[in-house]
Amino acid sequence: MAALQQGPEAVATAFLQAWERLERFFLTADVPYVMRWNSIKSSRTIWHKIEAYERDGKELDLWDVLRFRASVASAPAMRRLSERILDYFQADVCRVRNYYVLPRGGDGDSYRAVHFEILAGETSFELQVNTVARDLMGLLDHDLMTGTKPVAFLHDAHRDWLEELRMAANIYDASRL
Repeated sequence: MAALQQGPEAVATAFLQAWERLERFFLTADVPYVMRWNSIKSSRTIWHKIEAYERDGKELDLWDVLRFRASVASAPAMRRLSERILDYFQADVCRVRNYYVLPRGGDGDSYRAVHFEILAGETSFELQVNTVARDLMGLLDHDLMTGTKPVAFLHDAHRDWLEELRMAANIYDASRL
């Protein structure tokens, strides 16, 4: 990401430009969304990814330094919003990861969302689209399930309970198709 190399002010400017572009999109999307979330990935997390890349050769995924999330009421609304994103941003969509079709951790991974990486000038941003049920699960389980922060499960039953709750969110969404 070019803005990262130019420093914090460039990252902040890129974030505001991406946000303005998304605002214009949401005014025309004609899909009711119920929540928007946005952030700039912390420098600590960015350095953690760079160190893992240098140490272990893991993928250096910095697409989500500028990140936004739109949550909608149901899976059909999520599909409509995803279609609108593709129509609106067209050639600027450089990557789509559909974790409903191909779960990021394989068949056993209950995380579901669609991630769009969108070019914006010399930089890019990520737009995650999910349902309210999935978004609420993310608030509950992010630190435990992603492993990016030192938060541990209390015990195996705690992990099992959370996984069952994650699956219940998916079943809830599927029941509303």
